[in-house]
Amino acid sequence: MSKTLRDVLARAETWPDWAQRDLAEIASQMDREVRGGRYRATSEELDKLDEAAAQVRRGEVVSGAELEAIFAKHRKA
Repeated sequence: MSKTLRDVLARAETWPDWAQRDLAEIASQMDREVRGGRYRATSEELDKLDEAAAQVRRGEVVSGAELEAIFAKHRKA
């Protein structure tokens, strides 16, 4: 356990009951996610994925060869 976490938990012992319950709920949720191996994307990440999917639907994609040409051009610069 990190020193920072140890210090926060020690201070949390003096917090009001409602704050301790909130911390316990947050920590329990994080524990479930860590042990479950699940990742929860942020709303910003989900928005970016939605936009990428929309670009594909609109045909705004390049082929692998086109992408390689773009990388090759900019690597030389």
